[in-house]
Amino acid sequence: MILFVVGVIEAFLTSNEFALSDIVINTFLIPIIILSIAMSAYWILLTDDFWDLYEGIDIEISKILKTAIKFIVWIPGMGLCFFAVTQGLLSIYNRTAGEQKLTAISGQIIDKDQYSSRYYFEINDLSIGREIEIKVAESDYNKFEKGDNYKTERKIGALGTIYEKR
Repeated sequence: MILFVVGVIEAFLTSNEFALSDIVINTFLIPIIILSIAMSAYWILLTDDFWDLYEGIDIEISKILKTAIKFIVWIPGMGLCFFAVTQGLLSIYNRTAGEQKLTAISGQIIDKDQYSSRYYFEINDLSIGREIEIKVAESDYNKFEKGDNYKTERKIGALGTIYEKR
């Protein structure tokens, strides 16, 4: 539970490049799925409904359905928790370990995205050698259009991903 809280707090303290999520998905997806299934099975084994079904004491269709639905709901729920914890811990590592370089981010805006009250630019940065998606202020979001050149300074952490402390 402490790791989950740390991961969520880290998400509010640091604005990370979306590449951090890609690292979690590409590197840790299979362990997260295995751990989610194992933890879901563990929590289902602790319920009285499961043991009633296992021992044949009270076999009702409602208990069978309830136990199956619990298992189906727990797997993605646990997966999301493990994803948040992993991303939070990687974010902490990215911004604290090794050398933190202040880098000029500049390039042409390829795409603009808005999620609720958060604004992002996808930029083709030739100096870094990749396309990056960074969080920007609403004023910058409204001021710049696709195709414009955008320049800002951000830090690159130990994992090579861009972050900004809020």
